Amino acid sequence: TLLGAMGSIFMAFSISVVLATLMPVQCFQHPNGRWTIHQSMSELCWEGSHHTSMVIAGAVACILPVLFLVAVVYILISFPQKIREGD
Repeated sequence: TLLGAMGSIFMAFSISVVLATLMPVQCFQHPNGRWTIHQSMSELCWEGSHHTSMVIAGAVACILPVLFLVAVVYILISFPQKIREGD
């Protein structure tokens, strides 16, 4: 069905969306003791408002994949009951 195809496409892209939204918190430490974002060596982690705004934007962007996961779990749990009821 169209809905199943849309769900499959959304799931295929959700991994890249989640990785992109988690990028600001993927930090690593340099020998000088400073932490930078793994994908952007010039951006210091947890220092300055730019990184904080990136983390907030990433957290907000994670809402969509989480809502999709909640919807899938709800459908999987309610599906057997709907079949029994003939709905």
